[in-house]
Amino acid sequence: MTLFMLVVIFLCMLPFIIIGVIFGKLTNGVLRTRGYYDDWFWWGFFFGLIPLIIAAAKPDISQNTNSEPINAPDCWTCSCGRQNPSYTGTCACGKSKY
Repeated sequence: MTLFMLVVIFLCMLPFIIIGVIFGKLTNGVLRTRGYYDDWFWWGFFFGLIPLIIAAAKPDISQNTNSEPINAPDCWTCSCGRQNPSYTGTCACGKSKY
């Protein structure tokens, strides 16, 4: 392959890479606003709109769904308001117990 052919191949792939990065960032951003801290960048990068729709359809867990706090002695309360068992060191929101 000549250098010219490599440049042409790269320029043909560049729009797909840019679109993949955009969808990957969007998918990750939607999940983070819904309270999930999973890394879905690569799903969004390779599959585009489908993971973005799935991420948008996931339920919002960033809000505390418990109307009454658990008054168990073996639980600790995160700064986000979630009640966590004492054996867990990290809340579902990603914050550490200590």
